[in-house]
Amino acid sequence: MKKRKKLTYLILTLFIILFIPVISYTDNIIKYLAVQGTGQASLIINSRKIDYYLKKPDFPEDKKNRLLLIREIQNFAVSDLGLKDNGSYHKMYDQKGKPLLWLVQACPPYSLEPHKWKFPVVGSLSYKGYFRKSDALKEADKLKKAGYDVSIRNPSAWSTLGYFKDPVFSEMLNWSEGELANVILHEMTHGTIFRKNNLQFNENIATFIGENGSIAFLEKKYGKKSKELKTYINEIHDDNLFYDHIMKGTVQLNNLYNSFTSDMTVDEKNIKKTALIKEIIGNLTKLPFNNKQSFEGYKDFTPNNAWFSGFRTYRNDLSDIDKDFKNDFDSDLNKYIIYLKTVK
Repeated sequence: MKKRKKLTYLILTLFIILFIPVISYTDNIIKYLAVQGTGQASLIINSRKIDYYLKKPDFPEDKKNRLLLIREIQNFAVSDLGLKDNGSYHKMYDQKGKPLLWLVQACPPYSLEPHKWKFPVVGSLSYKGYFRKSDALKEADKLKKAGYDVSIRNPSAWSTLGYFKDPVFSEMLNWSEGELANVILHEMTHGTIFRKNNLQFNENIATFIGENGSIAFLEKKYGKKSKELKTYINEIHDDNLFYDHIMKGTVQLNNLYNSFTSDMTVDEKNIKKTALIKEIIGNLTKLPFNNKQSFEGYKDFTPNNAWFSGFRTYRNDLSDIDKDFKNDFDSDLNKYIIYLKTVK
């Protein structure tokens, strides 16, 4: 137990050394990073090697197969795509069915420009993550009182950019082959390609490599006519319909906010804003999804600017990235990744 505590403090110390060149940052940021360092350290320390679960007699066979699949995805990422293996995903953390992290994002009430926080090393980010829900709610409440639209979500995975060895999270083992490949490749991209103060580029490029790399992996492992690839293609089809619709909605919202005049009352602005958001979400039912049930939860959902802005962070530049990928790199993902690794 003492050894475990020492390791916790060691990791926390390393986290603080890496992320806190103290002088230029506020006490709140220092406290936030210290708390988050403790949370991340706890995840790392309480993760077990994949082999532990593979040898565990009562661990479900289908989940053992998913762990073996993760190894194959990692090997493919390194050998075929050129992504870095920094030791992540060689262990697993058992979530016990519970969420691990709460991300807080915020926007002004009549703009999709995200509120940003400045951090050491990584630069400006448009979100703050919390390992305790209560802390996320406090931050959200503070932002709401300051007049912001606020969104809280639970990410399925995240990357520490190679500073730590990220574990697999147990809930990931419930996903399809394509979803699992996507998230592993997405997060490994973060550990390979990173541009400071450019969250949108980092997330868009990871999204692009995650989606396209997953197709390449499934084709290689299962074949071009496989059930696994077909399932994933159907998932991508539905996701792209959804994302394209929401991205068009962000354009509509921007146009609306740009039309607001100084003589309009807050009530007038809010009525127009709410009506347009409800229209955008309501029109989701008209889209030809392969699996309509996956999107039924949006029927009674009325999001805000922070929610919409998050989609721009992850997908706003994908069409330009795809154009460069096809025109300049002959749709060769490995060649494209080699190039991206050389550009700062």
